[in-house]
Amino acid sequence: MKIVAAVNAMVSRPDLIGTSIIGVSPNEFFFLYNGKFKWSILESKDDLAIFLYTGAETIEDLAQIEGDAYPESWEHIQFVRYSAREIGTKEASDTFSDLLKIVKEKQFGVGDALDEIIMTAEWQKN
Repeated sequence: MKIVAAVNAMVSRPDLIGTSIIGVSPNEFFFLYNGKFKWSILESKDDLAIFLYTGAETIEDLAQIEGDAYPESWEHIQFVRYSAREIGTKEASDTFSDLLKIVKEKQFGVGDALDEIIMTAEWQKN
């Protein structure tokens, strides 16, 4: 499926995933890929879903829109939703999980912390 290939491409180039923003729902993270493609990833109890937004809204705007409790606030938003559970393959589930991990790490600054730890260890070797 094309969406799994696209998510695999994003996972293989985490440097092109911008800083993420937590949405109104604390389980949804919004981010830009390659500085232009607007995405979010939503973690629920039994699924991971990703959304590709094609409208003019910024990820900051999208992150502030109320969720399911206010469906009318999403009426004008252009997006496509992809669900790992609906796709139904292990590859989709694994790939979406990998993307979530990368986006969360960016949100919480984990990548920077890990880079610093690695650089400190390498410096101490020399």
